[in-house]
Amino acid sequence: MNSRSQVQVRSAGAGFELRVGGTSASWYQPGRVLTGSVWDTLAVGTCALGVPRPVPACPDILLLGLGGGSVARIIRAAIPSARLVGVELCAEVVAAARRAMALDTLGVQIHVEDAARFLTRPGRYDLVVEDCFLGGDGDLTKPLWLASAAGIDALVQRLAPGGVLVVDTIHESAQIRSHLRERFRSVVRIETNDCTNQVFVATDRAITGRGLRSRIRAHELLRATLGNLRLRSV
Repeated sequence: MNSRSQVQVRSAGAGFELRVGGTSASWYQPGRVLTGSVWDTLAVGTCALGVPRPVPACPDILLLGLGGGSVARIIRAAIPSARLVGVELCAEVVAAARRAMALDTLGVQIHVEDAARFLTRPGRYDLVVEDCFLGGDGDLTKPLWLASAAGIDALVQRLAPGGVLVVDTIHESAQIRSHLRERFRSVVRIETNDCTNQVFVATDRAITGRGLRSRIRAHELLRATLGNLRLRSV
């Protein structure tokens, strides 16, 4: 970020919206977990962790593109025992989220650095959520390296055996879907009714769009998201 004006927190109804480069990066309402938007979609990937075996007692979860912590908040509520690691490029985003979005209440180990550098570190995770975008003038694109085959490989290398990868996409959906299909046994695409994002859930576990929907429906917290989601195996 070149200036603080690119990172803003605005009132949004009963909550607060974190905007970066003119685009929405996080939403927070005190006392509420779900956002009613794409951050819920990213969190439902946790439901794939229970197929076919139970969710690990203390799963290790990596969040790339932490933002204001919207996804972290949902995952913390869904799996209270999870060990959460968050990576955010912009220190100003983290500072704003700490001030206005109660980020420090979520128990996330936060690293302020580039995701590419972080991924060179050792470590394996049961779930990796990749939500990295470059924003400006109201538009979002992925860093070129993350949409490439090499970028997907870097993410795959951080997965524990049987791990789940969740990737948020906008303009790069077809390209990333192709890379994921070449590397995973199962890929489910999730679309939402309120935005153009396509979220992919990829794993070597045997899961289908219908199966993931059933897992979400059985989840006490996340079942409320189903009315906004369209799931399909790809």
